[in-house]
Amino acid sequence: MDNNEFENNGNKKPKENQPLATDVLKYSKEQTRTWIKVFITVLFLWAFTLIGTISIFIWYLYQYDFSGTIEQTGIYTIVDSDGNIISSDIDQEQLKQILEILNGEVKNN
Repeated sequence: MDNNEFENNGNKKPKENQPLATDVLKYSKEQTRTWIKVFITVLFLWAFTLIGTISIFIWYLYQYDFSGTIEQTGIYTIVDSDGNIISSDIDQEQLKQILEILNGEVKNN
């Protein structure tokens, strides 16, 4: 090989192979940039979707008033299956009578 076929910067590769290597590196660099753009786009869309979903869920929940108060003044309160207060301020004797009636109905059935 001739000395003219080598570059002067210390690279021992022939000049004829360098355009091919340069083209491959350029293509690889372009492909890497494309994949980075795709990744950033997907990441942005994922974050936008996540924030949008959470925002809509919170907006949906704030439409309703979840605070409710039940005033109970006594120690014992009878509540039906729907959560309605049937009777409050039941004293101990009334509670015993109610339990006896309920236990009697359970034994009869």
